[in-house]
Amino acid sequence: MSSISKSLRQQVINEAGYRCEYCRTSSRLIGMPLVMDHILPSSLGGSDERENLAACCYRCNEFKGAKIKANDPVTNESISLFNARLQRWLDHFQWANV
Repeated sequence: MSSISKSLRQQVINEAGYRCEYCRTSSRLIGMPLVMDHILPSSLGGSDERENLAACCYRCNEFKGAKIKANDPVTNESISLFNARLQRWLDHFQWANV
């Protein structure tokens, strides 16, 4: 059972504009409710406080898991994952013209 209150969950989702804070997909397009991600995972000491929570889609939550770092596919350098509370999405990502 989660210790994150329903009102805090709703606050996080409202502030995210009902979009996943990682892939930016609208919850309406996902077809499933957004879930709470612990930016610093609980298993690594992360809290249930607002500043450690991000609204995200199930797929992004499962992909991120309990990781805080990943290898850059180009340089193979270990880098910190995006922090939705401390960083701006547009400073880190751009949509590919595929």
